[in-house]
Amino acid sequence: MGLFWRYGFEGTSLAALAETMGINMPSLDATFGNTTVDRPE
Repeated sequence: MGLFWRYGFEGTSLAALAETMGINMPSLDATFGNTTVDRPE
């Protein structure tokens, strides 16, 4: 939760979330499917 408070939803990366939770990106992908998100610029 601290990342969201500090950086906001838009400023928090999936990599930062994974690092904070002590897991790696492939674990996020395995759990939630492809975590790559295309955001409009």
